[in-house]
Amino acid sequence: MVIGPGLGTNATSLKILKFVLDHVQPQTPLVIDGSAIDLIATHQIQVDHPQTIFTPHQMEWQRLSGIKIADQAPTLNQRAVDHLKAIVVLKHYETEIYAPHTDFRQIMAGNPGMATGGSGDALTGVIIALVNQVDSLALGVTLGTFLHSYTADQIYQKEAVVLPHRLIRRLPFTLKQLQKNKLL
Repeated sequence: MVIGPGLGTNATSLKILKFVLDHVQPQTPLVIDGSAIDLIATHQIQVDHPQTIFTPHQMEWQRLSGIKIADQAPTLNQRAVDHLKAIVVLKHYETEIYAPHTDFRQIMAGNPGMATGGSGDALTGVIIALVNQVDSLALGVTLGTFLHSYTADQIYQKEAVVLPHRLIRRLPFTLKQLQKNKLL
């Protein structure tokens, strides 16, 4: 389940978020992005869902964790993630993936062309698709994040801006290429 992209931050949005958090089944992966992150941070909502994945960019992470962007180092980020008890995909030039009480992973792919509206929404979609196809939540998040960034890198070799709809259209070809080369 995904909540956040396009949700908004008004009173109705808050009610929808609270309803989802109250009714999502424990075994259902829940990706929280965009406006839902802002609502959780603003209203200090405790998320107690065992399969939660937050996908903030650095400013959203600052609001959620209280860690200023300039101070967002792995040690401080890990402490905040341990407290949240959720996986966090911290989106920036080399996306970092944190899980409670484990070492963080850095995705060594991605490019400036990805800094465009909808790129994070596309990432959220790729992550939820993959976590529902593998046995491990952390593995699905890592694969989804890598696939998103790697596909964007392929597009960026020819285009200055990586438009989300082009990235989504290219994903099946990237998957096929990785499988052919036995990388997946």
